[in-house]
Amino acid sequence: MRLGAGSVFGFLQKSTIRQQRALCRARTHVLAVRESLGADSRKHIVNIAGSKYTHRPSTIGAHSRSQFSTDRDGDSGKEGKEDKDHIEDKEGSETGEPHDGTNKEDTEHMESAIPDPLSGRLAGSPSPQRIEMFRGIRAQDPERVWNAFNEVANTSEWDRLTEEEITQVIHVFNNQFSYERSKQALDRVKSIFYICIQRHYVFQKAWGYNEMLRLNISEGRRELAYKLKAGMESGKYGADVTVDVHTYAAFFNDPYISSRKELAQLIDLYDEMNSRNIKPDTRIQKALLLYARQFDEKRLLTTLLDSTSTEDIPYSSSTLAARSISARTKAYAYMHKPKLAQEELNKLLSYQIPKDTRHIPPIHVSGSDLGLVQIPLSHSRTRDAFFVYLRSAYEALIRTHLTRRNPHFARDTMDDMRRTSYLPPTLVIYELFIRFHAKRKDIRQLRELYEMMQQDGLRVSEHFYTKFITACMFTPKERLFEHLKGKAVKISQNAGARKGIDQDPAPANEPGVDGAEIRTGLDVKKAEVSEIALDKRAEEELDRLIFHPNECIQFFEDMLADYGVSASAIHDKGYIPNINITNSVMRAYLRRERYALALREFIRYCYHQKQLYPMTRPLDVERSPRTISVVFGMALEAARLHKDTKSEQRIYTTIREWGVRIPETRMRARNFKY
Repeated sequence: MRLGAGSVFGFLQKSTIRQQRALCRARTHVLAVRESLGADSRKHIVNIAGSKYTHRPSTIGAHSRSQFSTDRDGDSGKEGKEDKDHIEDKEGSETGEPHDGTNKEDTEHMESAIPDPLSGRLAGSPSPQRIEMFRGIRAQDPERVWNAFNEVANTSEWDRLTEEEITQVIHVFNNQFSYERSKQALDRVKSIFYICIQRHYVFQKAWGYNEMLRLNISEGRRELAYKLKAGMESGKYGADVTVDVHTYAAFFNDPYISSRKELAQLIDLYDEMNSRNIKPDTRIQKALLLYARQFDEKRLLTTLLDSTSTEDIPYSSSTLAARSISARTKAYAYMHKPKLAQEELNKLLSYQIPKDTRHIPPIHVSGSDLGLVQIPLSHSRTRDAFFVYLRSAYEALIRTHLTRRNPHFARDTMDDMRRTSYLPPTLVIYELFIRFHAKRKDIRQLRELYEMMQQDGLRVSEHFYTKFITACMFTPKERLFEHLKGKAVKISQNAGARKGIDQDPAPANEPGVDGAEIRTGLDVKKAEVSEIALDKRAEEELDRLIFHPNECIQFFEDMLADYGVSASAIHDKGYIPNINITNSVMRAYLRRERYALALREFIRYCYHQKQLYPMTRPLDVERSPRTISVVFGMALEAARLHKDTKSEQRIYTTIREWGVRIPETRMRARNFKY
């Protein structure tokens, strides 16, 4: 076999010095691959998709190879380099829109873009499976690539594959792991490398070694990755195998960075790139911005944002721009610079919207404050992907506005997001608003947010219902109580002025109007607050601002209707109450003097807890002893006011069974203010 510049492998004979050197490089390559796969590599090489790799004879190098080209004008030998430069390790290729083969125009375009070895000029008539494999590579569809690759591996078409084609297949699955963190993708990469060992493949270009390095990084073998990089720098694997930007990008795509020491190693690599005049691309910049936020390195964030930009991203590479600008927007928002974050968002809105209108399957947004987004690789260049990244940037900006206590700016940002994106707000965005307004007992805003969630088709979970219901009835802490007390006095004075009544504040020691007395009646924390004298009207206004029993009951009824449970069906397992909702709803019913309904909710809670813990007492007794004490105290009060002695005896029995501790004063109290 002739060993040309584009040859992938061949029989290495020992008749000449040149062939002996080639044999030495081949042995070095095989050892590097085996070391990368690890000692237990064989157990990973299972027939994942039906191919019997190990049962097929190891035919080696029956045909001469040549670098393939997809240039329609016949510029041979350029496409491999262009694909290597343009297809990003983590971000995916942005050279054009994806094609799924369903449109006639797209099909014609894909057939015209088939590499020369597949078109028959060098390797004869290609098989349909090989054509399908290359179409899957261009569409970045891992399943499509894998199914076609399995069929190619079991036919004579395997011997016609070039190095670039094999490397592109590996590249697709490495990208799949970067996007989806799929272990199956890594197993497929191992399978392909193991076949290369069996067939004595020798990679001649740096691209294959970069993909091998990515495999080591993805599996947490940093030492082997650094060893492989050192071999590439020393020329151990050939003169054409040199370190480039893709080599460094593999280290920054490390999913196991968990300490500042490891971040310092990445910074050293970043400095090494700059010293070698290797320009960091968007993948590296995005990864460093993420790690800087993860470890609260604001100085590093400032340096990266000042020294990098997105001006060199083409107008048509919209999803690449969306990923980069979204990362920069989140960095500015993290540093509480909303104006600069808004400027980055405005840049993103000027890019071309992708033409691929395929819808992404349900998108998973992590619960961390970093706002990470996971999108399937096959949909990474769709219109949905562009707007998902845009929405995540808006989410970071909204979080900053609410942290800085600017709810009006946050709401304006949310309205702006609705105008610029057809995707509705996520549950994360709604949770930010709900948490903010629930702490401030702004029930009107909570009701509006609830209705917006219904209109957007988002399911309101038990977590959100708990926020809605408890916000209506919880007793405020010192700071909020001070604010509401001052607000009640102001409303009372304004109401008196409108009626022409001179509102003189009542004496501080008058019974029933002292600030300390009203604070004790509302069961506020014992922290000292400034004494504000309250008259009867201000006391009523304060009570109205703190407790919202009607809205609480309405939210509760909406929740039962959403779960399809009747309010009277206390044994229905469609709704299992938690202690916080039961506490708030019982308070609301007691304040409306509906004692039978308060007892009903208590019985509902006890029934389901006994079903969950038939042999032991519920966990709520240990985790929330104070709330349990309040709930049982309200149940006793409701039974006494309803004159239900049988229920009162059952409550005492449950108290003894669960070991609930209730203060004696509360058990004997009458008309206790909850």
